Amino acid sequence: MTHPLLAQIPDRLLERRGTQHARALMRWLEAHNCRPTLADIEAERLRRATHTQEETP
Repeated sequence: MTHPLLAQIPDRLLERRGTQHARALMRWLEAHNCRPTLADIEAERLRRATHTQEETP
């Protein structure tokens, strides 16, 4: 089970766009005192991608 706070990460921060996005995600996680593993973050990305594809007609 992943950390419940991961579901609250803004979608824009989970996008893979480069160093600035990675740093913004790191700052968000630190501000919320959340220390997930990289595997947890990747699982959340996959969960959202899968969930979004299911909603698209």
